[in-house]
Amino acid sequence: MSETNPLYENQSYEFPFLSGSNKVINDKINSIIISDLLDIEMGNEKLSIFENVWSTEKNKIPRLAFLKYKTEILNSEIYSVSFFGEGCGAYCEEFQSTYTFLLENGEQLNLENILSDSGQKRLLAELIKYKRELLDKAILSVENDMQNVNATKSDLEVFQMEIGLYKNCFLNYKSLEHFRFVPSDNVIDIYIDRCANHASRALDNVGITKFQLKINEWENEFTELGKSLINN
Repeated sequence: MSETNPLYENQSYEFPFLSGSNKVINDKINSIIISDLLDIEMGNEKLSIFENVWSTEKNKIPRLAFLKYKTEILNSEIYSVSFFGEGCGAYCEEFQSTYTFLLENGEQLNLENILSDSGQKRLLAELIKYKRELLDKAILSVENDMQNVNATKSDLEVFQMEIGLYKNCFLNYKSLEHFRFVPSDNVIDIYIDRCANHASRALDNVGITKFQLKINEWENEFTELGKSLINN
């Protein structure tokens, strides 16, 4: 479904209501996403499921300025959908989020319930190594830019701030809980957050990065649930 804010036509929203033979599971999944993303309980809306996130006469700043989606997977086993929007609070910023569910019971699928303990430790180490290598390359690139004879004092200050951002980037991840991931037939794309907060994001030229977990190289690291999903 798609709707436009009746008061502000520039605010448009999309939501993919899952439908099929099992209404109980469909409603469970739709309810989880709507509650988490739109801050409303499905069925309790007065005008629209988007009424708590768009601008109103009393509150001109929308919680979400827009919302779009892309269905990543929909088969007999898994439903995975990604959302793209702009969230607003003290400032507005675009975001992406992905929800993945088992269609057997409507439970959310995450990296921790498809990877064994050893697989989780291996993946965390791989993610940290991958991101660190990207940051080290970025530091070398900035240091080369600093050698430019035309670099001004202001340029050098910005370069130093960018290097400091990369060197102090938090990479001491303890779990896979908050990593966005998008599954497909052969790979699982895992997204690593940028180093910068909103105020310093202009300095972060590395930004959000994508790590590809190639399923055929990790088969021994999956749980029984993970193996079952892969085999099917």
